[in-house]
Amino acid sequence: MHHSYYIDIPLYYLDREFQCKDCGSDEVWTAKQQKWWYEIAKGDFETSAVHCRPCRKKRNQSKAEQKAHMEAMAKKNPHPNEAFFKKGFIKE
Repeated sequence: MHHSYYIDIPLYYLDREFQCKDCGSDEVWTAKQQKWWYEIAKGDFETSAVHCRPCRKKRNQSKAEQKAHMEAMAKKNPHPNEAFFKKGFIKE
């Protein structure tokens, strides 16, 4: 386990209340969730939960949709006039 001389590693975890940054709902970051975050996922000890589960799910879904869109755009054939707009094609 990583040990920092500046931050005390907790010997036990307590449920911590927080307010979601996106929707403002009052939530609880459970001791079990904290243990998983710090010890299994190796999250930074200076971090804590800031989004509720539904908002995290919504954000992850949005990121997945953006990634899928960008991958689809990369596979798409370029527009026939695209070469005209590429740098160096137009002489100044």
